[in-house]
Amino acid sequence: MGPLSRRRQPFTSWLQVRLLLVMLAHAALVMATLVVTIFLPLILRLERDTLPPAERYGAAIQFLTLDARIWLPLLLVFAMMCVLSMVVTHRIAGPLLHFRRVFEAVRAGDLTVEAGIRRFDYLQTEARSLREMVGGLRERVGALRQQREECEAAWREYRRMAEARGPAELGPHLEAFEARLTQAGASLEQFRL
Repeated sequence: MGPLSRRRQPFTSWLQVRLLLVMLAHAALVMATLVVTIFLPLILRLERDTLPPAERYGAAIQFLTLDARIWLPLLLVFAMMCVLSMVVTHRIAGPLLHFRRVFEAVRAGDLTVEAGIRRFDYLQTEARSLREMVGGLRERVGALRQQREECEAAWREYRRMAEARGPAELGPHLEAFEARLTQAGASLEQFRL
C-alpha cells in the first residue's frame, strides 16, 4: 500500500472522531429538547393537585400514548443522524487526511504527488488549490533545473575558454561561479518532477 493509497476504515483521524462526537452530541441535545418539550407539559399537568380526575385521566392517557409511540421514531431519527454524521465526517476528514499526506510528500521533495479526492468529498475547492500549488511549484523547480543546465553548459564553455586563453584572468571568477552552481544544483536535486 503506497503512501497515498486510500484506506477503508470507519475513522481516518482524530479530527473525524471529534467532529462525529460533536455532531452526535448536538443530535442528542436536539432529541432531549424535543422529548422535554413534548413530555414536560404533560408531566406538569399531571403533577397539579387542582386538576380534576377526568382531566388527569386524559393527560395520563395522552402521556402513555405519546410514550408508546415516540421512542421508536426518535431512535430511528437518531440512528439516521448518526449515519449522516458519519458520512459528513468522512467527506471532511478524508480529504484532510489526504491533504496531510500531500503536504508530507511535498515537504520530502516529491512534486509528483497529486491532491485528488473523491468526487463527492467536501473541500473540492481546497483540493483544486492544492493541485495548482503543487503544479506551480513543479513548474518553477523544472524551470530552475533548466536554468541550472544552461548555467552548467555556459560554465563548461567558460572553462574551455579559460584553458585556451589562460586561467589566470578568468580562473578565480569561474571557480566561485562553479561553487555557487554546484550548491544550487544540490539544492534542486531534492525535488522529484
